[in-house]
Amino acid sequence: MTLLRTIDLAKHFVLDTDMRGRPTEVEKAVDGVDLTLAENEILGLVGESGCGKTTLARLLLRILRPTRGEVHLDGRRIDHLSERSLREIRPKLQAVFQDPSESLNPRFTIGESIGEGLRHLTDLSHDESRRRVHEGMERVGLPARIADHYPHQLSGGQRQRVGIARALVLRPRLVILDEPTSALDVSIQAQIINLLFDLKDENRLSYIFISHDLNLVRYVSDRIGVMVAGRIVEMGPTRDVVENPEHTETRTLLEAVARERVAGSAPGGPGRG
Repeated sequence: MTLLRTIDLAKHFVLDTDMRGRPTEVEKAVDGVDLTLAENEILGLVGESGCGKTTLARLLLRILRPTRGEVHLDGRRIDHLSERSLREIRPKLQAVFQDPSESLNPRFTIGESIGEGLRHLTDLSHDESRRRVHEGMERVGLPARIADHYPHQLSGGQRQRVGIARALVLRPRLVILDEPTSALDVSIQAQIINLLFDLKDENRLSYIFISHDLNLVRYVSDRIGVMVAGRIVEMGPTRDVVENPEHTETRTLLEAVARERVAGSAPGGPGRG
C-alpha cells in the first residue's frame, strides 16, 4: 500500500527581482519531483550537496510550502493544509536530522526534549507522556537515568539516539532521515543504522533515507532515487540502480565509491544483520 506520494512537487526561491518586484533570478531547488513510498519501505535519496535533497525533505515535512505540486500522506493531501490541520498529521510524519546537537534545545533535559512533541501534538496526560518518554528511551538503548541530563552531557551517538526517540515517541508512520549518521564516527554509524533497522521492523515504519553517500544508501535502501539539480533523474530497486545505472550522475557516484574502496577509505556498509 502506498503511504506517501508526491506529484510534480517543486520549490523555487526568488534570488533577485527587478524594480517592479518581478523575479529576475530564481533558484529551482526542487523542480517537479514525482515519487511514491510504500508502507514498511526504505527509499534512499542520494545526490551531491546542493542537489535539493534537504529542500525536498522540508517540503515533505511541511517546514516549507511548495511553489507547486502535491504531497499525499496515507491517502490525504497535506501540502495545502493549515497549521491547525497539520497538528493531527505531524505525529505520523517525523524526522531525524544530521546534527543532533543542532536539533536539541540545550536548555531542555533529555526527557523534556523527547517529550516535546507529546506536549504540543497530543492530549496525553503528564503521567502518560512520562511513561511514553521512558518507553522511548528504552527502545533506543538509552538508560532512564539520563532523562534529567542535558545534551552537552551526552556523546554524539547518545544525542542521535535522543533524536530517534523523540521522533518515534509520537508513533509515526514515516520517518525522514536526513544524513542521520554523517556527523558520527564510523563505529557509531553502524550502531545507529542497525538500531534504525530494528525499530523499522518492530514498528512497521517507512523511511526516506537522505544521504550524499551512495555506498551507505545502497546498503540501507529497498529503492534508490538519484537527485540532480532539483530533479530525480533515476529511480528504481537498489540492485537495478547500482548494477545497471542509466544516468551519468549515478555512474559518477558509483565511480566515487569504487575509488574510495581502492583507496581503502570506504566502509563496507553496516549491513542489515
